[in-house]
Amino acid sequence: MKFLAANIILLITIITINGDPEPSVILQVVQSVGCTCPGSSCCDKPDAEDPPTNAPTTEGNCNANNGTFFNFDGISYCGSENEANWSTTRDWCEEMDMAMAQPEDPIGLAAVMNNLNFGSWWFWLGAQGDGTNQVWLNGTAIPNNDSLWNQYNRNDDNTDITNCTGLITNATFATTPLARGSCATHVLFRLCSK
Repeated sequence: MKFLAANIILLITIITINGDPEPSVILQVVQSVGCTCPGSSCCDKPDAEDPPTNAPTTEGNCNANNGTFFNFDGISYCGSENEANWSTTRDWCEEMDMAMAQPEDPIGLAAVMNNLNFGSWWFWLGAQGDGTNQVWLNGTAIPNNDSLWNQYNRNDDNTDITNCTGLITNATFATTPLARGSCATHVLFRLCSK
């Protein structure tokens, strides 16, 4: 579609500069940009940048893997109420060409998920203990303050590197949606983003 739009803009520019051209001039301009049949659908060629129409989409991958697709804050998410431990959740996300969710606004994300009827369970996030703090997989430490962390943590020890971070989507905990749990032994719902 971009290819056709570029041709039309080029043609309008030539008409504006040169006045009303003869039909043969229009044909030459159209042919010079790679189209041999003006007025026909063969001029509507996809750009090299456009993905093939049969390429899997993030939403399609999510739905095919029994997830629920949604967008929040300009990011695509896939949530699943199929429980798994943290590393299985990470693998599941990567299989869909996504990553474990690392929301900049966990309070907003929890509220959106609650409104989408995800229930009040915990969802794994892409963060785990580093011996001092809980840290997003991108290396950013999560603030250790009461404004984010829930009092009902399954394990309150931020220094335990076997602890990973979860998101509680229940409206009761809307202002403190983050909690910690054992990466290996706790099974929570899954949440990916892209």
